[in-house]
Amino acid sequence: MTTPTPDPWQQQPDGYRSDAPLPYSAPQPHGYYPNGAPSYGPVMHQQPYAMPMYVTPPKDTTVAYLLAIFLGQFGAHNFYLGRTGCAVSQLVLWILGLATSWIGVGFILLFVVLTWWIVDLCSIPQYIREHTAMLARAWEQQQASHFGPH
Repeated sequence: MTTPTPDPWQQQPDGYRSDAPLPYSAPQPHGYYPNGAPSYGPVMHQQPYAMPMYVTPPKDTTVAYLLAIFLGQFGAHNFYLGRTGCAVSQLVLWILGLATSWIGVGFILLFVVLTWWIVDLCSIPQYIREHTAMLARAWEQQQASHFGPH
């Protein structure tokens, strides 16, 4: 005949008072209520953990340059950097330039895209700094709205 294993929460250490709050980081036993009455929803006894520094990771300069070098005429680096308006504009200019190059007008549009691409190659580090700063501002606003003013 085996005896049932006692529930570890039922074994109380010496000096334990059932009405005393448990230490800050101690896990709460099942069925423990701080005021002796059940509450609806989870009982929070710990501070919430800190949020991560960024909601999304910052962009990588190497990836941005590789996209700009190999797919720059399509605006792929701008899509990657979150500059969707610029990316769509580059893509439309590239397609219109190719479509109208047979009448000569398209070469002007392709020259505009080429010039824009060269400027973007020089500006990628600045775009990444702006994107990272925007992420930091969004994180600060999220923290302020979630935890209140500090």
